[in-house]
Amino acid sequence: MRRILIGLATSMAVWLGSAMAVHAQGGGITPIGPTAILPGATTSIYSADLYLPTPCAYRLQIYVFTGPDKDNGPWTQIGTCSVIKPNPGAQNSVLTQVVQHGTGPAGACWVKWTAQIKVGTADWTAPVDWKIWCPASRPSSKLSAVQKSSKLAVLTTDRDRRRED
Repeated sequence: MRRILIGLATSMAVWLGSAMAVHAQGGGITPIGPTAILPGATTSIYSADLYLPTPCAYRLQIYVFTGPDKDNGPWTQIGTCSVIKPNPGAQNSVLTQVVQHGTGPAGACWVKWTAQIKVGTADWTAPVDWKIWCPASRPSSKLSAVQKSSKLAVLTTDRDRRRED
């Protein structure tokens, strides 16, 4: 029983010490995506470069907001995500996470993602929020003249190949 208590105390000390070391050294999140979003999108994929001085598992929290102005509010929260990510095994890694939106952005607005990681008792928030413009409408589903001509060329080539066989 004594050995078990000693082992438990040692493991708790190592865990707490590593969490304190990570907190003292500081980590970092540098957002790199998403690069585009369409009106009504119910999900987005947040990505960022991540620096963990001591690689370990961490809790990732992402909040998604929409607003009419890039630098000022009011911001309305449309999505959130909270997950525990496994140890990346390296100090520098790229994190990616799908974020569900309760409602998609309306269009003609700014969308911003705020990320935070928690390691032990340490919290790190990305120094900048990731912001992109959501256009007023979805791109047209109709093919342009250039797309039509290239599609026609492919179909013609396929037809000629079938004749040769």
